[in-house]
Amino acid sequence: MFSKEFNDKVQLFWDASRFENTTVPNVSNDYTWKVSDSKYSYKEAYFDTKKMAKIVCENHERYNYDAYLDLGTRNHFPQMQALGGGSYVLNEETGGINVTDEPTMQPEDYKEFAKDPMRYFNIIFQRKFPNLKTEDFVKATTAFLQASGYEKDISETFATKYNRPRMVTTSASVQPAFEVFHNSFRGIAGVSTDMRRYKQDLKDACDAYWNAMGRTSLQRAMQAKDKNYVADVYTAIIAHQVLNRKQFEEFYWPQLKEIINTCQANGKMVYLYVEGTIKRFAEYFQDIPKGVAIMHLEQDDIFEMRELLPNMCLAGGMTTDMLGNATPQECVERAKKLMSELGPGYVMSQNKMLSFKNDCRRENQLAVNDCVRSFRF
Repeated sequence: MFSKEFNDKVQLFWDASRFENTTVPNVSNDYTWKVSDSKYSYKEAYFDTKKMAKIVCENHERYNYDAYLDLGTRNHFPQMQALGGGSYVLNEETGGINVTDEPTMQPEDYKEFAKDPMRYFNIIFQRKFPNLKTEDFVKATTAFLQASGYEKDISETFATKYNRPRMVTTSASVQPAFEVFHNSFRGIAGVSTDMRRYKQDLKDACDAYWNAMGRTSLQRAMQAKDKNYVADVYTAIIAHQVLNRKQFEEFYWPQLKEIINTCQANGKMVYLYVEGTIKRFAEYFQDIPKGVAIMHLEQDDIFEMRELLPNMCLAGGMTTDMLGNATPQECVERAKKLMSELGPGYVMSQNKMLSFKNDCRRENQLAVNDCVRSFRF
């Protein structure tokens, strides 16, 4: 189905996950910065899929990465607007996107949620969009269908025209249940309090969510065919930042371990995208065999993490501080240090999602990518 060049790009990352690579794969962690690097405004990009398609295509033609974490599919402004509002608030001048932390569940809801998570999703939806009318729902459905069509079309364009895979896909996103309550239902403040006051109720609700939906999504990812992406499962690790060691072991690690073990048992790969720092939990990942996971680090010192996790393929390390403020030569020297010291089992990428105009300079990213293409171990 896919070309040799496409398959070779996918193989680059699999070789890196096994520490068998002789070149360094380069994955783009560019999200909203590519809009500021284009001729379009943020509002034009997010509300016009044709313009977003031009932005991501021109971005590839300029920088020529081996794979992409985002193709303009991350933020759903038209859908949320059609529903009457929602989680995203766009600053049209800076491109900044704020996410509201408003709970759609209360602690007393945990018991009912645990009884029937699917039924409770309807209740949560009605709470989030209390003024939704039939005509709004129709508009929102149309917007979601358009977004789905865009994602399908842009993925096909990259796979067939540019011979480039996506690194991950939303259809294979599998999260520990605690992430859902932390990021959506109860919010950061809510779960932080609930772990102390309503510990068992929260745990029961997390288990119910995982049994009803999480495990099903994981098994579906194991059965996917004709993938136009690299990693079989994508897991964003975010909520660990509010957990101490005991809480991590109780609420988070069992399901994350199941994700990793299931990938290992089926010969699949999981892409672990870590926001914040995960150094204090590094030992939990020390027994994962090579070839099972790639861990993308945001704030951790990647050289220190290589010492702690000699078994783990690491991605990231090219800091937004350097890309936005240093000279091209300084960025090249950083890239050479990353590749030569981290060795096989390393994937070049920006440490953080490129989001704001000052996160990167075009000349710096061009210099880094040229350096990566010519590097050999």
